Amino acid sequence: MAREDDAWSGDRLRRIARAGGAAERVVRRIAKPVSSLGFPYRAPTTPKSVDLPERPSKLGADFETDWARKAPAKAARRVLVRGPLAAAMKLVADPEILGVDRLDDLRRLDEPPPVIFAPNHHSHIDTPLMVTSVPEPWRSKLVIAAAADYFFNRRVKGAFAALALNALPIDREVTGRKSSDMIRGLVEDGWSLVI
Repeated sequence: MAREDDAWSGDRLRRIARAGGAAERVVRRIAKPVSSLGFPYRAPTTPKSVDLPERPSKLGADFETDWARKAPAKAARRVLVRGPLAAAMKLVADPEILGVDRLDDLRRLDEPPPVIFAPNHHSHIDTPLMVTSVPEPWRSKLVIAAAADYFFNRRVKGAFAALALNALPIDREVTGRKSSDMIRGLVEDGWSLVI
């Protein structure tokens, strides 16, 4: 029985991977015409004799995600989470959500406090499962601590992670206070966190 379940879930994961690849190809096809446009859509050219100062990286831990917590992005995320993301998670895992009653005391407060959710991390499916499983009022103000070197190594991937999951980059390579200060500020502003 367990082997049949493993094979069945493997088939599901392969189908999801193919669907993800197809979605990525569609996005690239849509973005290709824009990438061939010149100034002002791209940086102006400079003569070879001019030495330009090196620009600081905007990828990885320096990826800007504040825009993902503004009203337009929150509205788009609500549609994504309740629609395609919830449908995909039902197809992949169809989770049974238990233990929500443990949050009832907090939910009944006039202003429910932010909560830190720390699920076991087995795969990248864990994050969308959490985003679709966390109950209200926390789901609408939920940020995801995501690996900066994986989710924010390219602009399109980082923008999608920030928009769809409200992910923020956490540097796994360098120990510093930047990520912890950012998380502390968000929790103080009432945002809940999935780590």
